Amino acid sequence: MNPVRLRLVSLLLVTLSLASCGYGYISVVAGDCVGPGYPAVVAEFVDADSGRPVAANASGTVFWRGYAEPMVAWERTSSGLQVYSLAGGDSAGAYRVEIDAARAVGAPVQAFTFERVLVDADACGPFTVRLRVPLQRLF
Repeated sequence: MNPVRLRLVSLLLVTLSLASCGYGYISVVAGDCVGPGYPAVVAEFVDADSGRPVAANASGTVFWRGYAEPMVAWERTSSGLQVYSLAGGDSAGAYRVEIDAARAVGAPVQAFTFERVLVDADACGPFTVRLRVPLQRLF
């Protein structure tokens, strides 16, 4: 391959890889955003022993700047009766997240609180922070 062409290809690849890492080589304005917005926080339910995803009967609330917002189902089971994750919030900031979850109907409810969950954002919206909620097998 021609040395000039090789340098141009290398420069292009380096520029694209740095831009994809968030180093700011590509500027983004709000009009450039595509697709739906993403939540600020996603709480994923996992087995406390294995770390594998588990379904739960769960509810949660995100608190941010004096507001309380109920979390919504982000990933549901095929039956729709349980969730693998909950989502909430839509802006940058420091959140408090409270979650009540049970592994099955009738199982004891486990309560979790995450303090000062810091979320960054750009012109397109927040960079989602994923929280792992380790559910014990209590039944």
